[in-house]
Amino acid sequence: MSHTHPPSRGTAHRGRPTIHVAARLALLGQTVQAALHGRDLPALCLRLPDEGVPWARSLVRPDDLVLLLDDVDGPGDLRRARERVATCPARCIVLTSAPTGMVWVALMSSGAEAVLSAQISLDDLVETIEHVLAGDEVVDPQRRASMVQEWEDITSQFEEMAGRLSRLSPRELDVLERVSHGESAAEIADSLGVALTTVRSHIKAGRNKLGVSSQLAAAAILRRRPDIEGVAPVATGGKA
Repeated sequence: MSHTHPPSRGTAHRGRPTIHVAARLALLGQTVQAALHGRDLPALCLRLPDEGVPWARSLVRPDDLVLLLDDVDGPGDLRRARERVATCPARCIVLTSAPTGMVWVALMSSGAEAVLSAQISLDDLVETIEHVLAGDEVVDPQRRASMVQEWEDITSQFEEMAGRLSRLSPRELDVLERVSHGESAAEIADSLGVALTTVRSHIKAGRNKLGVSSQLAAAAILRRRPDIEGVAPVATGGKA
Protein backbone atom coordinates (compact mmCIF):
# COMPACT_ATOMS: atom_id res chain seq x y z
CA MET A 1 0.00 0.00 0.00
CA SER A 2 1.25 3.51 -0.75
CA HIS A 3 0.93 6.89 0.89
CA THR A 4 -2.29 8.18 2.36
CA HIS A 5 -4.25 10.84 0.48
CA PRO A 6 -7.60 12.54 1.01
CA PRO A 7 -10.56 10.48 -0.22
CA SER A 8 -10.52 10.55 -4.01
CA ARG A 9 -14.19 11.35 -4.49
CA GLY A 10 -15.27 13.41 -1.57
CA THR A 11 -15.37 13.17 2.18
CA ALA A 12 -18.15 11.47 4.06
CA HIS A 13 -20.78 13.88 5.35
CA ARG A 14 -23.29 11.35 6.67
CA GLY A 15 -21.32 9.05 8.93
CA ARG A 16 -19.56 5.98 7.70
CA PRO A 17 -19.68 5.50 3.91
CA THR A 18 -21.95 2.73 2.69
CA ILE A 19 -20.47 -0.35 1.05
CA HIS A 20 -22.58 -1.62 -1.83
CA VAL A 21 -22.09 -5.11 -3.29
CA ALA A 22 -23.19 -5.20 -6.93
CA ALA A 23 -23.28 -8.56 -8.71
CA ARG A 24 -25.09 -10.11 -11.64
CA LEU A 25 -25.90 -13.15 -9.51
CA ALA A 26 -27.88 -12.20 -6.40
CA LEU A 27 -26.64 -15.24 -4.45
CA LEU A 28 -23.01 -14.28 -5.08
CA GLY A 29 -23.65 -10.75 -3.90
CA GLN A 30 -25.40 -12.00 -0.78
CA THR A 31 -22.49 -14.35 -0.02
CA VAL A 32 -19.97 -11.51 -0.18
CA GLN A 33 -22.30 -9.27 1.80
CA ALA A 34 -22.52 -11.87 4.58
CA ALA A 35 -18.74 -12.32 4.62
CA LEU A 36 -18.23 -8.57 5.02
CA HIS A 37 -20.82 -8.41 7.79
CA GLY A 38 -18.78 -11.07 9.57
CA ARG A 39 -15.83 -8.67 9.52
CA ASP A 40 -17.83 -5.73 10.91
CA LEU A 41 -18.19 -4.17 7.46
CA PRO A 42 -21.94 -3.74 6.95
CA ALA A 43 -22.82 -3.84 3.27
CA LEU A 44 -25.91 -3.55 1.11
CA CYS A 45 -26.66 -5.59 -1.99
CA LEU A 46 -27.20 -3.41 -5.03
CA ARG A 47 -28.76 -4.39 -8.35
CA LEU A 48 -26.41 -3.92 -11.28
CA PRO A 49 -27.76 -1.31 -13.70
CA ASP A 50 -28.53 -2.54 -17.18
CA GLU A 51 -26.32 -1.41 -20.06
CA GLY A 52 -26.89 2.28 -20.73
CA VAL A 53 -28.87 2.74 -17.49
CA PRO A 54 -27.29 5.06 -14.89
CA TRP A 55 -26.59 4.08 -11.31
CA ALA A 56 -29.24 5.06 -8.77
CA ARG A 57 -27.61 8.21 -7.41
CA SER A 58 -30.23 8.40 -4.67
CA LEU A 59 -28.71 5.19 -3.28
CA VAL A 60 -25.04 5.51 -4.22
CA ARG A 61 -23.22 8.63 -3.02
CA PRO A 62 -19.70 9.89 -3.86
CA ASP A 63 -18.27 8.88 -0.47
CA ASP A 64 -19.63 5.32 -0.75
CA LEU A 65 -17.81 2.27 -2.07
CA VAL A 66 -19.18 -0.09 -4.70
CA LEU A 67 -17.78 -3.61 -4.80
CA LEU A 68 -18.47 -4.71 -8.37
CA LEU A 69 -18.43 -8.50 -8.90
CA ASP A 70 -18.07 -9.25 -12.60
CA ASP A 71 -16.49 -12.19 -14.41
CA VAL A 72 -16.06 -10.03 -17.55
CA ASP A 73 -16.51 -13.04 -19.81
CA GLY A 74 -16.04 -11.61 -23.29
CA PRO A 75 -15.90 -8.26 -25.14
CA GLY A 76 -19.52 -7.35 -24.41
CA ASP A 77 -19.03 -7.89 -20.69
CA LEU A 78 -15.86 -5.78 -20.77
CA ARG A 79 -17.66 -2.92 -22.48
CA ARG A 80 -20.46 -3.03 -19.90
CA ALA A 81 -18.06 -3.33 -16.96
CA ARG A 82 -16.02 -0.35 -18.17
CA GLU A 83 -19.21 1.69 -18.53
CA ARG A 84 -20.34 0.77 -15.01
CA VAL A 85 -16.99 1.70 -13.50
CA ALA A 86 -16.69 4.94 -15.46
CA THR A 87 -20.21 6.11 -14.57
CA CYS A 88 -20.26 4.91 -10.97
CA PRO A 89 -20.85 7.93 -8.70
CA ALA A 90 -18.88 6.27 -5.89
CA ARG A 91 -15.47 4.72 -5.52
CA CYS A 92 -15.36 1.29 -7.12
CA ILE A 93 -13.42 -1.93 -6.54
CA VAL A 94 -13.82 -4.67 -9.14
CA LEU A 95 -13.59 -8.37 -8.30
CA THR A 96 -13.22 -10.48 -11.42
CA SER A 97 -12.25 -13.98 -12.48
CA ALA A 98 -10.75 -12.55 -15.69
CA PRO A 99 -6.98 -13.12 -15.89
CA THR A 100 -4.67 -10.20 -15.35
CA GLY A 101 -3.91 -8.36 -18.55
CA MET A 102 -6.06 -6.34 -20.91
CA VAL A 103 -9.26 -6.62 -18.84
CA TRP A 104 -7.59 -5.36 -15.68
CA VAL A 105 -5.88 -2.53 -17.55
CA ALA A 106 -9.21 -1.53 -19.14
CA LEU A 107 -11.03 -1.45 -15.80
CA MET A 108 -8.28 0.50 -14.06
CA SER A 109 -8.21 3.03 -16.89
CA SER A 110 -11.99 3.43 -16.47
CA GLY A 111 -11.46 4.68 -12.92
CA ALA A 112 -11.55 1.63 -10.64
CA GLU A 113 -9.78 2.15 -7.33
CA ALA A 114 -8.53 -1.42 -7.63
CA VAL A 115 -9.10 -4.58 -9.64
CA LEU A 116 -8.81 -7.78 -7.63
CA SER A 117 -8.92 -11.48 -8.40
CA ALA A 118 -12.15 -13.21 -7.45
CA GLN A 119 -9.88 -15.70 -5.66
CA ILE A 120 -8.59 -13.06 -3.24
CA SER A 121 -8.69 -14.00 0.43
CA LEU A 122 -11.27 -12.35 2.63
CA ASP A 123 -8.47 -10.85 4.74
CA ASP A 124 -6.90 -9.17 1.71
CA LEU A 125 -10.28 -7.99 0.42
CA VAL A 126 -11.15 -6.43 3.78
CA GLU A 127 -7.74 -4.76 3.95
CA THR A 128 -8.19 -3.27 0.48
CA ILE A 129 -11.70 -2.03 1.30
CA GLU A 130 -10.49 -0.39 4.51
CA HIS A 131 -7.64 1.37 2.69
CA VAL A 132 -9.98 2.68 0.00
CA LEU A 133 -12.48 3.89 2.61
CA ALA A 134 -9.62 5.67 4.39
CA GLY A 135 -8.71 7.47 1.17
CA ASP A 136 -5.49 5.55 0.57
CA GLU A 137 -4.11 4.95 -2.90
CA VAL A 138 -4.10 1.15 -3.18
CA VAL A 139 -2.47 1.24 -6.62
CA ASP A 140 0.78 3.14 -7.08
CA PRO A 141 0.01 6.35 -9.06
CA GLN A 142 2.82 5.65 -11.54
CA ARG A 143 1.49 2.14 -12.10
CA ARG A 144 -2.02 3.53 -12.62
CA ALA A 145 -0.71 6.11 -15.12
CA SER A 146 1.16 3.34 -16.92
CA MET A 147 -2.02 1.26 -17.22
CA VAL A 148 -4.00 4.24 -18.50
CA GLN A 149 -1.35 4.82 -21.17
CA GLU A 150 -1.31 1.11 -22.01
CA TRP A 151 -5.09 1.13 -22.51
CA GLU A 152 -4.86 4.21 -24.73
CA ASP A 153 -2.26 2.38 -26.83
CA ILE A 154 -4.46 -0.73 -27.03
CA THR A 155 -7.47 1.37 -27.99
CA SER A 156 -5.52 3.15 -30.72
CA GLN A 157 -4.20 -0.15 -32.08
CA PHE A 158 -7.62 -1.81 -32.05
CA GLU A 159 -9.29 1.18 -33.70
CA GLU A 160 -6.74 0.94 -36.50
CA MET A 161 -7.37 -2.80 -36.85
CA ALA A 162 -11.14 -2.20 -36.81
CA GLY A 163 -10.71 0.24 -39.68
CA ARG A 164 -8.84 -2.39 -41.68
CA LEU A 165 -11.38 -5.09 -40.90
CA SER A 166 -14.20 -2.80 -42.03
CA ARG A 167 -12.70 -2.77 -45.53
CA LEU A 168 -13.27 -6.49 -45.96
CA SER A 169 -16.24 -7.68 -47.99
CA PRO A 170 -18.53 -10.21 -46.28
CA ARG A 171 -17.04 -13.01 -48.39
CA GLU A 172 -13.45 -11.97 -47.68
CA LEU A 173 -14.26 -11.84 -43.98
CA ASP A 174 -15.88 -15.28 -44.11
CA VAL A 175 -12.90 -16.80 -45.92
CA LEU A 176 -10.35 -15.26 -43.56
CA GLU A 177 -12.39 -16.36 -40.53
CA ARG A 178 -12.23 -19.90 -41.87
CA VAL A 179 -8.48 -19.56 -42.41
CA SER A 180 -8.09 -18.35 -38.81
CA HIS A 181 -9.91 -21.51 -37.67
CA GLY A 182 -7.39 -23.69 -39.49
CA GLU A 183 -9.23 -24.52 -42.71
CA SER A 184 -7.11 -24.84 -45.84
CA ALA A 185 -7.92 -23.00 -49.06
CA ALA A 186 -8.98 -26.30 -50.64
CA GLU A 187 -11.32 -27.10 -47.74
CA ILE A 188 -12.86 -23.63 -47.92
CA ALA A 189 -13.38 -23.93 -51.68
CA ASP A 190 -15.08 -27.29 -51.23
CA SER A 191 -17.27 -26.00 -48.38
CA LEU A 192 -18.37 -22.89 -50.30
CA GLY A 193 -18.69 -24.67 -53.63
CA VAL A 194 -16.35 -22.28 -55.43
CA ALA A 195 -13.10 -22.64 -57.33
CA LEU A 196 -9.83 -22.83 -55.42
CA THR A 197 -8.58 -19.82 -57.37
CA THR A 198 -11.57 -17.82 -56.11
CA VAL A 199 -10.72 -18.62 -52.50
CA ARG A 200 -7.09 -17.70 -53.05
CA SER A 201 -8.21 -14.45 -54.64
CA HIS A 202 -10.33 -13.62 -51.59
CA ILE A 203 -7.41 -14.43 -49.28
CA LYS A 204 -5.04 -12.22 -51.25
CA ALA A 205 -7.53 -9.34 -51.39
CA GLY A 206 -8.20 -9.68 -47.68
CA ARG A 207 -4.49 -9.67 -46.84
CA ASN A 208 -4.01 -6.51 -48.87
CA LYS A 209 -6.90 -4.75 -47.11
CA LEU A 210 -5.55 -5.78 -43.73
CA GLY A 211 -2.09 -4.57 -44.70
CA VAL A 212 -0.33 -7.86 -44.00
CA SER A 213 1.81 -10.05 -46.22
CA SER A 214 0.90 -13.54 -45.03
CA GLN A 215 -2.09 -15.72 -44.20
CA LEU A 216 -0.67 -16.25 -40.72
CA ALA A 217 -0.69 -12.51 -40.02
CA ALA A 218 -4.23 -12.16 -41.39
CA ALA A 219 -5.40 -15.11 -39.29
CA ALA A 220 -3.82 -13.56 -36.19
CA ILE A 221 -5.85 -10.37 -36.70
CA LEU A 222 -9.06 -12.36 -37.22
CA ARG A 223 -8.46 -14.29 -34.01
CA ARG A 224 -8.28 -10.96 -32.16
CA ARG A 225 -11.53 -9.78 -33.75
CA PRO A 226 -13.69 -10.37 -30.62
CA ASP A 227 -11.29 -8.27 -28.53
CA ILE A 228 -11.10 -5.62 -31.25
CA GLU A 229 -14.88 -5.39 -31.50
CA GLY A 230 -15.15 -5.09 -27.73
CA VAL A 231 -13.20 -1.84 -27.99
CA ALA A 232 -13.92 -0.57 -31.51
CA PRO A 233 -16.96 -2.21 -33.19
CA VAL A 234 -16.29 -3.31 -36.76
CA ALA A 235 -18.77 -2.62 -39.56
CA THR A 236 -17.88 -4.65 -42.61
CA GLY A 237 -18.50 -2.86 -45.82
CA GLY A 238 -17.83 -3.75 -49.42
CA LYS A 239 -19.66 -6.21 -51.59
CA ALA A 240 -18.56 -9.82 -51.84
